[in-house]
Amino acid sequence: DVVDHLIIAKSQFAALSQASCDVGMHNFGSSAKSLEVLKMVEPDMIRLAHNYVQDIDKTENFETLKALVNNTNQLNVEVLMPYIEDAATMSVAWSVGARYLQGYYLQEPKETIEMTSSS
Repeated sequence: DVVDHLIIAKSQFAALSQASCDVGMHNFGSSAKSLEVLKMVEPDMIRLAHNYVQDIDKTENFETLKALVNNTNQLNVEVLMPYIEDAATMSVAWSVGARYLQGYYLQEPKETIEMTSSS
């Protein structure tokens, strides 16, 4: 959606950033110009597309993921790697530089949202 509405997205990301809101992009890497879009809208975090985690044990996929995460980290954007379903995938996620991990291996989704406040 960001690619299809880049001008509006850039404006919205900038406004949210000025209001001290962290912004992120979901399904990152599904566009051929993902890094260019990342530079334009400057999110705080990206959540990788599912296809980057599939077949991560193959060398070509691993190297592609590693390069994408490295380029993203160089732009000071945090990387969330979803679909961590086993210990091997978790190990790969750490080795490529993804610092936020999500998936059933870590914890099943909860039916309710727990919120805390510092009152």
